Amino acid sequence: ALSDLDADGDLDLATGSWWGTTNLFYNDAGLYPATPDFSSGGTSVVEAIVFADVDNNGRRWPVESFDASATPGRHLFQLSRQPVEQIESVVVDGATLSPSQLTYDLVHGWVSVGPEPAQTVTVAYVFTFSPEMAITNWDDGKGNYLYYNQRNGTLVGDFDADNDVDTVDQATFVTCFTGPGGSIEPACEPGDADLDGDVDCDDWARFQQTWTGPGSTPTLPQCLNLQPIPTLSGWGVLSMLLLILVSATALWRRRPGHAHGPGI
Repeated sequence: ALSDLDADGDLDLATGSWWGTTNLFYNDAGLYPATPDFSSGGTSVVEAIVFADVDNNGRRWPVESFDASATPGRHLFQLSRQPVEQIESVVVDGATLSPSQLTYDLVHGWVSVGPEPAQTVTVAYVFTFSPEMAITNWDDGKGNYLYYNQRNGTLVGDFDADNDVDTVDQATFVTCFTGPGGSIEPACEPGDADLDGDVDCDDWARFQQTWTGPGSTPTLPQCLNLQPIPTLSGWGVLSMLLLILVSATALWRRRPGHAHGPGI
């Protein structure tokens, strides 16, 4: 399984086996070490390895656009990040697609659209800089495993890095506010929830979502009448991914002639 566990922009490798350890290999300029950077303390019969932001401390909402005119007939588009936690919307030539008009792979980070695009495809999705690793286990004597990412993630809007989003952060957000198409200094990056290089009302909507207080969720005069955004739970994402994997595994195990072997 692949995920950017150390937030350096490349994919790290997690491996598991039957009656063996779970290992992590960190990607160093496209190369993996011969020996693992991390090995679990015990063994298990690994069924699946998945990643999700369970403690909600690194989630972002990027939007990527693709020039479809350069490659006529193209229907599949690879996102720059993987795995992703959710596809929020897909827009082809200005029209938002319905679920029946597209398919996607959260693990490998791609989207395939039914209508042939003429100009642009825009994908809004959810990604995390701080994924946890969950392992389902076929060993009847042991449970499943969840490994928390010890790298300090950053909540959207937590400018002072004290693990909350409060009035101090609100004041900094107002200072950092650029509106659409502006540019930000590094100190304002925690306010850029959609990673588009500015701090605007789209980011304010996410700031409200991560608000911890004290006090009620604040408003910003420049960003009134915002549409509410559904909250994405880390446990909900993890449960969904595990359900997909377990369902796929159950179907695979029912195939005629399948037998358990010593490894995978």
